[in-house]
Amino acid sequence: MRRGIFDNLGLKLFSILFAFVMWFFVSGERQSYTEISYTLPLEFKNIPSDLIITNDFQDKVEIRMNGPAALLNSVRSEKLKYTIDLNDISPGESSFLINTENIDILRGLRITKISPSKINLMLERIVKKTVPVALTLTGELPEGYKIVRHLVTPANVEIRGPQSEVKHIKSVPTGEIELTNVRATIQKNISLVFKDIFHSEIISDKNISATIEIAEEILDKEFKEIPLELRGLEGEEYSFEPKMLDLTLTGTYLNFKHFTKESIVAYINAKDVDDTPQTLKPVIELPLNLTIKSTVPAEFEVVRISKPNESE
Repeated sequence: MRRGIFDNLGLKLFSILFAFVMWFFVSGERQSYTEISYTLPLEFKNIPSDLIITNDFQDKVEIRMNGPAALLNSVRSEKLKYTIDLNDISPGESSFLINTENIDILRGLRITKISPSKINLMLERIVKKTVPVALTLTGELPEGYKIVRHLVTPANVEIRGPQSEVKHIKSVPTGEIELTNVRATIQKNISLVFKDIFHSEIISDKNISATIEIAEEILDKEFKEIPLELRGLEGEEYSFEPKMLDLTLTGTYLNFKHFTKESIVAYINAKDVDDTPQTLKPVIELPLNLTIKSTVPAEFEVVRISKPNESE
């Protein structure tokens, strides 16, 4: 029995050693295999010039790649990408399966996982439209000033984008123009602002010139019961009715800001009045920059009551 164990001992030891060496190399080779994750940019080619993608979609593809570590380490991740060919696609929704055949990898490597498995795209026709430029003004002018008119050049711009979006665009706003503390006409170049517009663009001239003409506000203001004097008399007595008048004056807000009716001087010049009743217009003296719009009454009848040195 013991003798049978030691029969061909050298051959048996060689077999054991050979098996161990083979196990070592096979185990080492298996341990050299590994798996790495990569993120690939999603790209499109052959997009028809009259179509545009309008939906949100995942623009990256995640993969896991398995293979020998040395081979994986030679992969240049910046060269990896996933491309979808949109040649001959029609408007509407389309689905594209994400598969490994579209990814160019080295021989000896394999892709074990890919995500997402499908991409859904919505494509729409591209249309053009001409819309007005809308001036955006902020703040308030100082007290007593107003906008006389404003001018935008060009008045309209042409936009381009998906039909579902363009049909809702009624105008294109400008950047903000601040009016606080402005007391003179503004002329400036200003940019256009596309708010909440995701896929449309301006395809005409974007250089916008804006003019906002600003001036003092002109007001009409009424003053009632202004006392009326009779002047030009030398010892004579005259009668006139009524003894007061109402005035409507025109001027700027700032002209009227500290103006009161006590500043108005109104009188009738009776210097050349004779014995017969006469109809005379009142004389109104005003500060500068105010004009008379109306006088009520516009004329007064003056009657002489007595002559100088006339005895009772």
